[in-house]
Amino acid sequence: MSTATPVLSARPLHRRTTAENSPQNEILTETARRQKQVLDRLQKALNDKNLVIIVGAGVTLSATADASGKPLPRTTWTGLVRNGLDYILEGDYLDASNRRIRRAYEALEDNDKAGLLDAANIMKDLLVQLRQYPTWLESVFGSLHQDVRHPAIFDVLKALHEKGAILLTTNYDDLLERFCNLRRIGRSNMDDILKFKCGDLDGVFHVHGSYQDPNEVVLDSVNYYQVMQSDEVQNILKTFLEFKTVLFVGCGSGLEDPNFDALLRWASERQKNISNRHCLLIRNGDTLNYSPLIRLKYGPDYQDLAPYLNTLLGDASQPATGAGNAPTSVSREYSNITERSVASIADLPKRPEREPLRFDFAGMNQLNSGTRLGNQTNLASSETSIPKEPARQALTHHDYTVGWICALAIEMAAAVGMLDKRHDSLPQDSRDHNSYVLGQIGPHNVAIACLPAGVPGVTPAARVASHMLSTFTSLRFGLMVGIGGGVSSQENDIRLGDVVVSQPTKSFGGVIQYDFGKTMQEGKLERTGMLNRPPDVLLRAVASLQARHMMEEPALSRYLSEMGSKYPRLASASTFPGTEHDRLFKAAYDHPATEVTCANCQSDQLITRTERGDNIPAIHYGLIASGNQLMRDGKTRERLRSELQILCFETEAAGLMDDFPCLVIRGICDYADSHESKQWQPYAAATAAAYAKELLNIISATQVVQTTAIHGGE
Repeated sequence: MSTATPVLSARPLHRRTTAENSPQNEILTETARRQKQVLDRLQKALNDKNLVIIVGAGVTLSATADASGKPLPRTTWTGLVRNGLDYILEGDYLDASNRRIRRAYEALEDNDKAGLLDAANIMKDLLVQLRQYPTWLESVFGSLHQDVRHPAIFDVLKALHEKGAILLTTNYDDLLERFCNLRRIGRSNMDDILKFKCGDLDGVFHVHGSYQDPNEVVLDSVNYYQVMQSDEVQNILKTFLEFKTVLFVGCGSGLEDPNFDALLRWASERQKNISNRHCLLIRNGDTLNYSPLIRLKYGPDYQDLAPYLNTLLGDASQPATGAGNAPTSVSREYSNITERSVASIADLPKRPEREPLRFDFAGMNQLNSGTRLGNQTNLASSETSIPKEPARQALTHHDYTVGWICALAIEMAAAVGMLDKRHDSLPQDSRDHNSYVLGQIGPHNVAIACLPAGVPGVTPAARVASHMLSTFTSLRFGLMVGIGGGVSSQENDIRLGDVVVSQPTKSFGGVIQYDFGKTMQEGKLERTGMLNRPPDVLLRAVASLQARHMMEEPALSRYLSEMGSKYPRLASASTFPGTEHDRLFKAAYDHPATEVTCANCQSDQLITRTERGDNIPAIHYGLIASGNQLMRDGKTRERLRSELQILCFETEAAGLMDDFPCLVIRGICDYADSHESKQWQPYAAATAAAYAKELLNIISATQVVQTTAIHGGE
């Protein structure tokens, strides 16, 4: 690793006099030559379509101001977090005496990265709990374009892009898209990311998300963990650092965040034997130092940024005039040297490198923010301070906290398709006959198992859960995800492809075993016992998701699209089969025994329903009926619906609820009558899996860790 990175800045030049013929001025003349050399390389990278510009908060800060011309505090990281806390208090959502609010404000005053991230964690968690997170983001960034007073920086960035520069941003705002007339590219669409990386899609890639998609915004420890673990995001950033020239504009201390801190350390080690080519633009007074970046000082003020960048569009030897830069040429020398000038480049203090930010992502709490090492030798001699990539400890069975059980192969395929990342298999006891797929969704490690082929039912489901609990002893809760038969009514307009989620009522825990009990007079079944309800951590998440969906469109369609892009053979499962194939017959009308399909079923027996305005699956919450036999009779379905107010039938959950605390999620593939069709099964399995993914993504790792382990086993 190199020592302190050179600082290159522009100053007015004039011809040297005899009095000025000193080693000091010789060094400054050499600095000017190196500056031109760096600018020439950047200009060549631009001309070769090999320049990547990563835009940070400094660009927004330089372009915006309030009516009086003062900077907007919310455009800085600290100001943004404080704005969120103020939003909570000013809206009377919480009182200033709230312990967490006080802790967050105190953390902001710590003036270090650990404290700032701690405050961000608290602020976001409170906004999510209060169901104000998307609304707050909109209030901060939705009208920010109206505060742009100095658009010159966007004009230059647009011109650089038109000349071939690739644009990425760590900002949450949409100013680049608005002023450069480009589309937003987010992290969620894998197909878009691949096309952008290959140069087949033009736009601005939001590395840390956009306010327009709150799920993508990287704001707290969990979000940073997610983006650091995203193969797609890390691959595109590492590819650019490896093969292109990257210019960081307006990034500054933002490069100390966990994501870019690790990336730059990776690049520093990877490229330690080649000359530095990536550059960081900083103000004259800044002392930021990030190896392996070359620091280029553009002037004393943010307003000097646009004129300096404009240099790349013309002759690199003629930087544009700005508040901090006068026209320069390497044939002249620096003048007006003051006492504040450095007597010799050799006398510049070597700013030490930093230890990496360390996070305990199991609990999502930052352990420490790192300390400054005394000298470069200590850094170079450290065995662990510069990992080639972020260290990943081998996972064990104890690292898995979520158990996901399926009954059918199509359900397991959909579950695997929703994983953000797949993990290697782990050895298991010979008494555990399950076959597992392991992976990750958000911050959660998930173990997925499926019932034996052709053996559905309550008892097999209980056996699979028991084996899973004996192997993965740190599981906190489970999910039973798959297909089911819908029970549509005037009160609950359930359609094929919709999702039904178990939710407790006053009388039942969310799932009822409808075929278990005592047979009384006249053959009436008296149901005995009550199955347990889902764990509180899941019910709280369900409530949060219900509230979110009152304000926002569910993420199901996006997750289905991502699955189809990632696994082309699952593309059909992620595609809505069509309303023309969704037919609900009257309960008393049975399917003709001699017919394979419903092509010849009487159309006058169809129930007329109002068409929906879109194909987005609806989500219903209520009781799910579970039993050992498939429900295939419309009249029995209606009798049980009237008696129990159930929304769905299935055949496994009753075997799980008492010993495997879980939430049951069912995609509707038929109407639990004799008009059964397997056409909707793949899509229904996928919509249920997509809901499970969205649910897991709003549960923090901290909430899971704080939940007591099930500790099951035979």
